[in-house]
Amino acid sequence: MPVYIRKTMVISPPSILSRMSDDEDDYLTDPDQIRDLLPQPYRMINKIIYNLFDDIWEIISERENARIAEASRIKPPKYECAIQMQPFGQATCLSDSIDGRYIFIGLPNGLAAVDAMTQQTVTTWEDDKIEVTQMQVSLIGVQTYLLCTVDDMGVSRFFAFAQDRIHLLKVASEQSGSGSKTIITKCQASTEGDFVGIVFEDTSNKETWIEVQKLPRDDWLRELEATSKKSTSQTKPQSPAPLGDDSDAPADGEQLPGEEKMIDAEDAEKEEKQSVGQRSQSPTSSRGAMSPVPPGGGGSSEKMHTKFSTPTLVVKIKPPADITGCNASTPQQATKLTDTGEVIGSGSNHSLTAHHLENRKAVFDYFHEQHLRYLPKEEESAQQPMFHFFTAGRLLPTGLDMPGQEGRPSSIGVWWVGGTQVFYYSLVKASKGNLKL
Repeated sequence: MPVYIRKTMVISPPSILSRMSDDEDDYLTDPDQIRDLLPQPYRMINKIIYNLFDDIWEIISERENARIAEASRIKPPKYECAIQMQPFGQATCLSDSIDGRYIFIGLPNGLAAVDAMTQQTVTTWEDDKIEVTQMQVSLIGVQTYLLCTVDDMGVSRFFAFAQDRIHLLKVASEQSGSGSKTIITKCQASTEGDFVGIVFEDTSNKETWIEVQKLPRDDWLRELEATSKKSTSQTKPQSPAPLGDDSDAPADGEQLPGEEKMIDAEDAEKEEKQSVGQRSQSPTSSRGAMSPVPPGGGGSSEKMHTKFSTPTLVVKIKPPADITGCNASTPQQATKLTDTGEVIGSGSNHSLTAHHLENRKAVFDYFHEQHLRYLPKEEESAQQPMFHFFTAGRLLPTGLDMPGQEGRPSSIGVWWVGGTQVFYYSLVKASKGNLKL
C-alpha cells in the first residue's frame, strides 16, 4: 500500500537524552549497576578480596622496580683466588705495599713478607721476644720498602725489605731500668720515608709528646746495597779444584775444608730445628701459644750485624697547655697581652680572668645539670695526638718554599684528641714559633 509523505515535513532523529530514564538504578546510565548488589556478608568478602589484590599488586610493583634498579646498577668485579695462602696462625697485624707487590704480616714471633700474586712466603724475620702489633709500609726506593713497627712492649723498630730480605735498621726505643717507663704508642712515616713521627708516652705521669725524626733514606739505600753485595759474595760457591792434580787430593779418611763447613752447617741447621721444635712444644712458654712462621715458601732473613745510619731529631712537640685565666691586674695590662689578630694564635692570650671562667663553668653546670649526669666519667688518660705530613703549599711560610723540597714533606700538622686546634710546624727549617690553626 503506498504511503504519501509531504515534501515539507521534516522528521527529526530520536534524541538519546529524551530516551534516558529517570531511574537511578538503570544499568544503561551506570555501567556498574549491570550487576546486582551483593547481600551481606558477601559484599564485605568482595571488598576484602579487592583490597587484598591491590596490596599484592603494590608489593609486586615494588619488587619489580627494585629488580630493575639492581639490574641497571654497575656491580664491582668479583675475583676468586685460585691459590690458597699459607696459614700464619695468630697474625697480629697486616699491611700491604703501595705498589701492591707484597703483603707484610705481623706475627707473635716476627714478620713475614708474602708475594701478592703467587701468595707464597718470600722471607721471614723471626724473634720470639717480639710481637708486632702495629705496622706501616712506605716505599723508599726501587722495590725497597720501609716497615715501621710497634710491638706489644711499646718498642718501635724500623725494617727494610729489599732483595727478598728483611733487614733491621734501627730500634727507636729500648726499655730502661729506671723508674719512669716510656713506651711508644704510634709510629708513622711519610709517604716516601723522609720523616717519621713517633708518639711517646710516659706511663708514670701520663705525659705524651711527639718526636719528628728525619730518616737517612739515601744512606740506608746505599748501605742496603752494600749489605746485599756482601751477602752475595759470602754465599757464592767456590770453584772446584782442577782435575789431574793429585798433590792437593785428600788422603783416605780426610775431608776437604769445604766439606767440613758444609757438614757443620747441616748439623747446626738440624740442632736449630730441634731447639725451635722444643720451644714451640714447651708448655711452660711465657708467651703462650706461639704462631710459628709457616714452613716452606721462602727462607728466613739472616740477622746480619750491620750498623746502619741513625735518624736525626727535627722537632719535639708537646701537648698544648690548658687555657687559663689572664693574670693581669689592670685592664691596660690585659689589653697588651691580648692577641691583635694579625696572626692565628692558640687562644691563650686573652683578657678573661680566672674568676670569669669559673663563673661561666658554674652557670653552665647549673643549667645543664640534668644532662651532665649522663656523661661518662672522665678517667685520667694521656692525650692522644694525630698528625699528618704536608708537602709544600700555601701554608708554608714565605722563604721556606725551597725548589729542592718539591714533592717532599715540608711541614707537619698535629691535632690532639679532644681539642679544637690544628698546630702547624715547619720541617724545612727550625723556627722559634709555629702556626696554630
